[in-house]
Amino acid sequence: MYKYSKLAVECQQKAGLPAEDNSIVNLILYIFGLGLISAMILQSTLNKVIFFSIINTGLFT
Repeated sequence: MYKYSKLAVECQQKAGLPAEDNSIVNLILYIFGLGLISAMILQSTLNKVIFFSIINTGLFT
């Protein structure tokens, strides 16, 4: 989960968004058996990147 969170930070930076590094939080949640919450946080981050990318490319006009 830590690795995927770091990849999400990289995606945020490439999209021009301010990076939210939730890797440690996601790792701790995953260790304590709350992997579903961790996956939800990661999905939310990726949704923001995709939405920002769609808005900036002009697909939503």
